[in-house]
Amino acid sequence: MEPHVTRTSALRDLPKCRHYALQARKPDPLQSSVADKILAVADVLIAVDRRIHDTHLDYYGILQIRRSESENRRAIRSQFKKLAALLNPNVNKFAFSEEAFNLVRESWSVLSDLDKKTQYDTEIDSPENHAFWTLCPYCYYMYEYNIQSISLLFDFITTTNIYIFPTL
Repeated sequence: MEPHVTRTSALRDLPKCRHYALQARKPDPLQSSVADKILAVADVLIAVDRRIHDTHLDYYGILQIRRSESENRRAIRSQFKKLAALLNPNVNKFAFSEEAFNLVRESWSVLSDLDKKTQYDTEIDSPENHAFWTLCPYCYYMYEYNIQSISLLFDFITTTNIYIFPTL
């Protein structure tokens, strides 16, 4: 397991690294702690790649909590402790574990402080930052489209008399 995982993590092919870790977790329960460390690194770094409005880090995604759970401080604290234990660079020697650990600490510092969390929520909820997300049915990759861009496209279609008919 480890040669594939370390090679793919060094190349920062996080989805493939995650895939190998999930496969390693199935047959050998003793290896699950190693797989859990790899999965923690991969999941945090994949969450970092998904930016909110192309500018803000997704602190909820990094800590792997739903925004609806964000009012529960115990849930945030327990998830932080779980990820911190898995990503601690003194324990986790896999590639990018220190980077993932620092991102989890940054997320914790924002979401655990009520003032910072309120400011963060306000910034990501501002009307000019609303976006439309869609999932590709073939590769399962998430795409984000700015609402302003979609409204401009819609205005263009309506003013140029372009008709889009659904296929039957």
